[in-house]
Amino acid sequence: MAGADAWEFPVQQTARERLKEDFISMEIQQLNGHIGARVTGVETGHALADSTLAELQTAVWRHHVLVVPTDGLTPRQLLTLSEQFGTPEDHATSYHQLMEEFPHIVVLDSTSDSRSDTWHGDETFLPRPPILNLLYGHRIPAHGGETAFLSTAAAYDALSDGMQKLLGELTALHDLAMTLDWAWRRGQEHVEAMAQLLLDERRTSHPVVMTHPETGRKWLNVNSTYTRFIENIPPLESEALLGFLYQHMQQPEFTYRHRWQTQDLVIWDQRGSQHYGVLDYDD
Repeated sequence: MAGADAWEFPVQQTARERLKEDFISMEIQQLNGHIGARVTGVETGHALADSTLAELQTAVWRHHVLVVPTDGLTPRQLLTLSEQFGTPEDHATSYHQLMEEFPHIVVLDSTSDSRSDTWHGDETFLPRPPILNLLYGHRIPAHGGETAFLSTAAAYDALSDGMQKLLGELTALHDLAMTLDWAWRRGQEHVEAMAQLLLDERRTSHPVVMTHPETGRKWLNVNSTYTRFIENIPPLESEALLGFLYQHMQQPEFTYRHRWQTQDLVIWDQRGSQHYGVLDYDD
């Protein structure tokens, strides 16, 4: 999360200072039974060594969510860090507040009604949704405002063999229009912008069960924010099955709830998790 006020840019580090990373010992502490780990001993303010980056990637595939305390990041440093994991996304929706100088960075600010208080994986209505998210706590509420995560992989593992077999044969339609209903009910100002996006046909079919290319684990690829229906079965069966899956995935056993500290960086794998921004804070 980031406030709308300007960020200060510290003095650039020298090459000698950057070499210090090679002597720092990374530690990974698991935070919950199925999801979440805390990573210390990583200098995030400059380019990571190849070995450090590889270890972080392995950790995020295994734990789904990484909490990385930092000494502070500028927007440029956050973008540079994200570029080491892959190509930053051009955001697929027009109603988010983007940083003028760094348009790949979305600003989540309570004063602009930026909320994410539904369970979802980002932009699953796209043929190729983003793989990783990086979220930085620039300014956080005095209380509340936690972010909850659930493991879609652990939820799949807990299903019966029969249910796993049934789901493995199904596909579901993911549609941006689902969020329009939420916006109308809440009176959000960007309803017209979202309605325009409907003309772009932002909808895609995905398998209900997918296999993670890095770990080989299977995970449930449906969410209550974007999944409209399961295809090729009667509507009542689709509604009943999706309702069951949402209730199943959201059990506390499969979740981790992050309590933000200023300058926390949280990195998560969209293919093994969903997230929910808890809306229990003042402005």
